[in-house]
Amino acid sequence: MPAAPATAKGVTAQVGHFSYAFIAANAQLIEREDRSVTTKTRVKVKAGKNVFNYNEISGYEADYEDNSAEDKFLQGIYLHRAKTVSRTTEFEASADGYADIETTQYIFDVTYKSKRAYVFATIYGRQEKTATVDGQTIPLYHKGGSSD
Repeated sequence: MPAAPATAKGVTAQVGHFSYAFIAANAQLIEREDRSVTTKTRVKVKAGKNVFNYNEISGYEADYEDNSAEDKFLQGIYLHRAKTVSRTTEFEASADGYADIETTQYIFDVTYKSKRAYVFATIYGRQEKTATVDGQTIPLYHKGGSSD
């Protein structure tokens, strides 16, 4: 690629695929539909530390071919195609009994528009979890690892 003249204003870059750069440069989120799901689970607990194992989905689902312009655009925002990750969290109970775990998996259908091109995807965001134990509701966070 020849160097731009010193008086030129703007940015130049070499890209592997023009359509990806075109989508990314012009894309605007035009629709976001919330399809999040909340589930409730009752678990038996013992006095002291308790461990709760669960699965969380993160990433995006779309019908585009791997490495297509649309797929690369979605990777740039949401990192990877949807995958299920096993997680663990801990909480304390003062006595043997039960805890009520409430989990919300954030799910959104999104539409991006870039000039005349549209990109559609389902996005799986982080989960929020709470445990109601000993009459108190507390937030739960997974132990270690990344947010993937």
